[in-house]
Amino acid sequence: MLIRSSSGKRKSLNNILNYFKSLGCNKVFIKELAKNDNAKHGIYFGGTDTLNIIPVQKIENSTGISKKKRPKNASRDILKAKLKFSWVDIENKRFYKAKNTQLINYPQYSEWRLSGFLSNCENAPSKLLNSKQNARILILGITSKSEILGYVFIPSKSFVTTLRNPRNEREGIFFSFALSPYKKLDAKNSRIALLNGIRGICARGWLQGCKLSKNGKIEPY
Repeated sequence: MLIRSSSGKRKSLNNILNYFKSLGCNKVFIKELAKNDNAKHGIYFGGTDTLNIIPVQKIENSTGISKKKRPKNASRDILKAKLKFSWVDIENKRFYKAKNTQLINYPQYSEWRLSGFLSNCENAPSKLLNSKQNARILILGITSKSEILGYVFIPSKSFVTTLRNPRNEREGIFFSFALSPYKKLDAKNSRIALLNGIRGICARGWLQGCKLSKNGKIEPY
């Protein structure tokens, strides 16, 4: 889901993170949008590590074939990954599903871009995402049900300064923030939880190695 807002006034990073935590998110990714991050060109989400960061529902080959210039021996297939995606109107506390939202992999560029996020979606933030201005922030919250919750807005200078703090973690092209809904464990209980987790893995026995094919299917080695 994405939270729609036309202004970043009085929106601090902590307030945004707390809001997403109240929606049930356990992680938040934040991206400063570039000029070509818009509805026409799609929003750049990164390279091969993108699917390790963003939860997708299904990966499939497109019936179309990319005809643009590509590196020698590169695949011409276009991969598409569906998302559970909606826009959220933060002021009115309403949610708007964007069922056509997907990640598209263009082999000639070896990158994934977000696409279809305005298509057939009621009250989508078309003005902000059809714009080519730099001063825009995209926030994506991830829930335990693999839903994507987010927020697109024009930030204040203080928000950007806080966001760019070198201490903030990065995953791929995104700033990354963990939002644990659980109480912090003390040292003793943390050790017990760790040992129980390891015990559960060992009880499963040997695991079959697998890989993700170019067609998006899981295959054994």
